[in-house]
Amino acid sequence: MAWVEIEGYPDTRMEIKLPKVVDPIPRLVITDKIIGYTCQHIYGQINDIDYESIVVPVYRMDLELKGKSTKSFGVTRDSWYSRGIIASKGFLNMNDDFELTNRHFEPADGYVNLFATVPLNYYGIDAYNLVQNNSATLKAEAHTVKMNTFANGEPINEARPNLAEATEVMIHIAGYYHNEKSKKNKLAGSYGCFGFIPKHQMGSKSKMEEWREDNSFEEEEVSNTTYKKFLNEVATYKGKQEELHVLIKKRNNVEKFRILKDQ
Repeated sequence: MAWVEIEGYPDTRMEIKLPKVVDPIPRLVITDKIIGYTCQHIYGQINDIDYESIVVPVYRMDLELKGKSTKSFGVTRDSWYSRGIIASKGFLNMNDDFELTNRHFEPADGYVNLFATVPLNYYGIDAYNLVQNNSATLKAEAHTVKMNTFANGEPINEARPNLAEATEVMIHIAGYYHNEKSKKNKLAGSYGCFGFIPKHQMGSKSKMEEWREDNSFEEEEVSNTTYKKFLNEVATYKGKQEELHVLIKKRNNVEKFRILKDQ
């Protein structure tokens, strides 16, 4: 039966409000809210690039318990990778233009964005691997062929076999950290994961540009202690609950490419 509106009579239809569904399982909510900036290592073809790092936004990640936020942290969402030289303008590989591509992961559907997790060891440090429908292969916003290849057309390292699927998407340690495998301190990069950033390694965009240019991040405390504290806090709030969910707010209009001129 159709609803008929009669002029002069009020609309007496009742607005039906659906109850809010509360996830009974503790979850990390990766938001699209920028809370600062940090430095990230650039992977790929970086020979002769002036600086092997780039400034990226840090996003708020909330730890929710029964629908209520209890703690907030910072993670990176961008994953810059060099496709190589796209314009050679000088001698001895000087003043070349390099093209970067952003290997970021975004859910294929902004409304199908809740993932399970599997704990794993990431270069000697605990991490969370994201799982969808009992599979580590996630439906993703598709990358383009260009995003999946070097400038010469060859596949980049760990290229996506299916442009609309992503694998090994993790929440792991990032920033300037101590790598347990190499026993060295290093600046983390990303192949499409979410990298934990401690507060003491984030700041304004201009400050991080200074860090990038003079490697000031090497003077900061490595992120390992803060990251382990984060893992312990998650474990405490989970209690005996073995599962942990991750909800990812999908970003739109993400920057896909960037040119580094005259390197």
